Amino acid sequence: MSRAFAVVMMLVILSPLSQAADDAKKVLEKMQGDWTVVSSNEDGKPTPPEEFKKYTITIKGEKFILNNGMGDLPMVIALDPTKTPAHIDLTSPDPKEFPSMTGIYDFRDNTLKIAISEKSMARPKKLNPANGVMLLELKRK
Repeated sequence: MSRAFAVVMMLVILSPLSQAADDAKKVLEKMQGDWTVVSSNEDGKPTPPEEFKKYTITIKGEKFILNNGMGDLPMVIALDPTKTPAHIDLTSPDPKEFPSMTGIYDFRDNTLKIAISEKSMARPKKLNPANGVMLLELKRK
């Protein structure tokens, strides 16, 4: 195999990966800012508003920062908008304190819907309430 052919093949193979990374950067850029939780559902059951209203989320750079009113929990956010449904991964700096999460999302205008579960479980397939899944609806502040 010639060197030129090998280079062309590498470009063909890596081009979609590069495009996916560019797409993820663009979406993440649009998500930047402060968000409030407007609804929450855990394990198929609605969360009472007094529980989720105290939470805020800030997306800053590649950080997904959850604030529960007593402090911040920064996690690394990774998106893959090329998947259907779009994928989101939240990596905890200390999985013993708070587990890393894997999920799906729908982002339109100023609304972000996320279905997540612990990374040890299967990634949710739908933005529906289910056992082992936390469903969040966020609105931009």
